[in-house]
Amino acid sequence: MAWRIFHMPDSPLFGLLKAKYFKNSSFWDAPSAANATWFWKSIVKGRDVLKGGIRWQVGNVNDIHFWQDPWVQNIPLSTCIDLPHHTMANLLVKDIMDKDTCTWNLTCVAGALLEFLCDAIISIPVPCSNLNHDKIIWASDPSDEVLKHAMYQAEDYWKHMGYYKNQKDANKVEFPIS
Repeated sequence: MAWRIFHMPDSPLFGLLKAKYFKNSSFWDAPSAANATWFWKSIVKGRDVLKGGIRWQVGNVNDIHFWQDPWVQNIPLSTCIDLPHHTMANLLVKDIMDKDTCTWNLTCVAGALLEFLCDAIISIPVPCSNLNHDKIIWASDPSDEVLKHAMYQAEDYWKHMGYYKNQKDANKVEFPIS
């Protein structure tokens, strides 16, 4: 549900949730208040599971934070290194791109990044037009660890809610009719 809500920003449901729960932040950073509805808490829980398997796909790079957002791999660069001094803390991906030549300009961050990260950035195509917007995509996870984790969480949830009649029903999910 979280994935669907995020990908439908013009929907009435998205507008309602934004007005109530994340007026001053993005969907991905919205908190789950203690007095929030069960519906919103469920969406936040699903969103937090999704965060483990998503990354930004570079488009017009207006929205991607260089250090905080997962865009090179499915983890933020700030988790790979000690974040450089505060003047670079708010660096955006567009700040290291040369749109005229469609190349990366890593001179301001090269000293802070390990070589394999620089190589990974250079392997990402630089968009030469503003037609494609940045978007969040599902990052490949060869081991399917994120998917397995999500499935185990869902199974625990269904057990907790009493949707299994007995242990042999634990292999299938039964939804209540009422």
